[in-house]
Parts: sequence; C-alpha cells; structure tokens
Amino acid sequence: MQLQPAGVDQLASRLPSISRASAPPSRRHWSEAEKRFIVEQSLLPGVSASSVARHYGIPPHQLFRWRKRYQQAPSVQATDVEPHVPVHYLLQAQGEIRALRRRLRETARETERLRQLMQRRPRV
Repeated sequence: MQLQPAGVDQLASRLPSISRASAPPSRRHWSEAEKRFIVEQSLLPGVSASSVARHYGIPPHQLFRWRKRYQQAPSVQATDVEPHVPVHYLLQAQGEIRALRRRLRETARETERLRQLMQRRPRV
C-alpha cells in the first residue's frame, strides 16, 4: 500500500494530462514549458514528486534532475511561462489607466487654452 499526502488524488484529477498515447514507446521529448509546468506541480505543498512523476509517466529521477536544473537557473525558463495576474488587479489597473488618460486629456486641453491666451496677450 502506498502512502500519499491527503489531496494528491484530488490534485492529480485537476492537473491537465499531457498524453503519452501519441508519443512513440521509446523516448518522450518534453518542451521547456511542459517541464517547467511539471516541476511547478511537484513543488506544491503536500504533493510528492514521485506521485507527479508517476502521473506524467516519467521516472522520478528525471523529475528530480529537472527540479535541480530549474532551481539552479530559474531565469532561463522565465520566458516559457506566462505570468498569472489576478482579475481584480487587472480591472483595478484598467480603471487607473482610464483615469490617467482622462487627466492627460484635460491637461492637454488646459495647456492649449493657456497657449492661446498667451498668444492673444499684448507683449510688453
């Protein structure tokens, strides 16, 4: 009987499966994004790396090698993963952008009005 932390089966059911059915039975070549994703899943709290490796059909030693490589050079893979921004931050930022654009338009109008007044003013 295998002991796993609580929730591993639930987590595994929510993980997207990367199918090996289409891959030839010999070697499987994983993209950098796929490797990074699998490594991130193995680093979640309460999840064993061996269960993640088993879920994706890779030997545990391979997953540990990937983890070591990504921990030594994390900046190499930064371009492979899109950052996740919570929706409320995005909506807040969009509101701030609208407000700043409105202020910019008002400032441009005021600047133009002042420029016109300066041109009409008699020079001394």
